[in-house]
Amino acid sequence: MLPVAITKRKNWVFALGKSLAVSYKCCRLHHSPRHEYGESVQNMNDVRAKQMIKNSLLGCCLWLSTAAFGIEITVEDPCSSQAWLTEEVALVPGTSLGQMSLEAFDRADLTYQGSPAGILSIRGLVPSNKALEIRADGSMRAYGWCYLLNGSKLEKMPDQAFPENERDQIVWYLGFATYQNGSWGDYCIALAESQKQYMCAL
Repeated sequence: MLPVAITKRKNWVFALGKSLAVSYKCCRLHHSPRHEYGESVQNMNDVRAKQMIKNSLLGCCLWLSTAAFGIEITVEDPCSSQAWLTEEVALVPGTSLGQMSLEAFDRADLTYQGSPAGILSIRGLVPSNKALEIRADGSMRAYGWCYLLNGSKLEKMPDQAFPENERDQIVWYLGFATYQNGSWGDYCIALAESQKQYMCAL
């Protein structure tokens, strides 16, 4: 798997190249004495036609400002301050957050177990012998992978959440839920340092 920095750089270079290509096309249209329909515009006196071309150029530039970007998916490394993955995927209407995430994982060769409905482990975490922690007070903690959409926890499974904006950000992180007195009291709580030590110890 490519390091995160290289993966991000490849995405950035691809996006930059795409933007430059569109800019070049727009400039060619703007400076050419003929527009795409072959009509002469060099000495055109038709104000309406000029306005149409101006609007076309404006639309081109607006498209350029968004076309090179996609939904950013990040997987946090619970054992360090680094990220295991930062990848961009295209927004496809009707595609769930879970499916987009698996696409990013597969593209980066990030090993995982799971499905669009939920991630069981990433890079071997969570190990089966540490997925459940029995505490001294009789409560139990269940560890697993959780997601944030634009910084917010959603009470939906990943296959039931649907990003709607190309600027959306998805972050996967290792969290836990607590079972006590016959019920789950919380969910997807980020790990504290002591819990990271428990989870990441060999």
